[in-house]
Amino acid sequence: MKVRDFHLLEALMRDFTEKRDIPGVDLTVAVGYDIVYRFQTGYADRANRKPITDNTQYFLYSASKPITCAAVLRLVERGDIDLAAPLSDYLPEFANLTVDNGTDAPHPANNPLTVRDLFCMTNGYSYEYSAKIAAMQGGNCATLPTVLQLAKLPLRFEPHTAYAYGLGHDILAALAERVTGKKYRDYLAEVVFEPLGMTRTHMHPNAFDRENLAQLYRMTDGVTHEEKTVNTFIFGDEYDSGGAGIISCPEDYIKFAMTMTGRGLSKNGYRLLLPETVELMRKPHLNQAEFAAFNSFGCNLPGYSYGLGVRTHIDPSRSGRLSPVGEFGWDGAAGAFTSFDPENSITIYYAQHVIGTPHAVNHKDILNTVYRALGV
Repeated sequence: MKVRDFHLLEALMRDFTEKRDIPGVDLTVAVGYDIVYRFQTGYADRANRKPITDNTQYFLYSASKPITCAAVLRLVERGDIDLAAPLSDYLPEFANLTVDNGTDAPHPANNPLTVRDLFCMTNGYSYEYSAKIAAMQGGNCATLPTVLQLAKLPLRFEPHTAYAYGLGHDILAALAERVTGKKYRDYLAEVVFEPLGMTRTHMHPNAFDRENLAQLYRMTDGVTHEEKTVNTFIFGDEYDSGGAGIISCPEDYIKFAMTMTGRGLSKNGYRLLLPETVELMRKPHLNQAEFAAFNSFGCNLPGYSYGLGVRTHIDPSRSGRLSPVGEFGWDGAAGAFTSFDPENSITIYYAQHVIGTPHAVNHKDILNTVYRALGV
């Protein structure tokens, strides 16, 4: 693979800020463990003309999910957690669940809720439950006690019969707390952030974040306006949202992303995951009914299925994307995009801070332009 001219990629990034009304963008591309392209343009705070810089911090939102899944899969590797086991083996509070699908009368669940269902979003706890469990805690939202409130609420559907994007990865964070006996934030720091050198990645804004966090925006009908810069998926200072709660920067996230592309081995030689575990993570895991629900969910990801917390490429003829089968990753509500391609050793991480942009279109444009620039 020979690196070609990146002028089309730069033109695309400028198009995002100048024509697609995204205040600021930051794109990093790596081949192997070498960063071959980095481009920033626009503003972290447009009203105050504060530019995007290397100091700019972002809420990852759902780009947190691959990190959480990797961290919990380490516990699977150690034998502390079994993917096929009922969640109630570790969190007995989830032993006697009910189902209320809005059509049939509420009834006891026929299928056990498994750990795999948490990874795959086939658990029946959509994001509609967020406000309910926060309110049930009365403002004292420590991670494990808050998540355990879900066990008192009926599932939207029988486990492993459908797909609903939601709180599965927050439950994984609580599961990690129960199994390790540590706060989830501390476990993440111990097994992911510190070994990978991700010194500016954590949960809950600190003083540096408050100074450097990009202004949050929302796009409505193609027009971008300011939002209150707060992550509503974090229910309080004691709640560590495994699915949406991490704060980071491109310099840090690319270290994790390259590790995933490297089949679990980091640039500095740290083994985050075994290659076999990464292969398991990016394997399509949805059955026919789950896959149908995933396609109707609204991600607009034709040609993809879902693995253990990540989209996974299964059909380039349907996706229209230039990446190979097995390319995997995820994105975030404010527009972050991750792509891990072990076959070509290509890693992409893109950051912005705008909710409501046409992510699927923009991300496809980024991926295809990167592959053209690299001559793949």
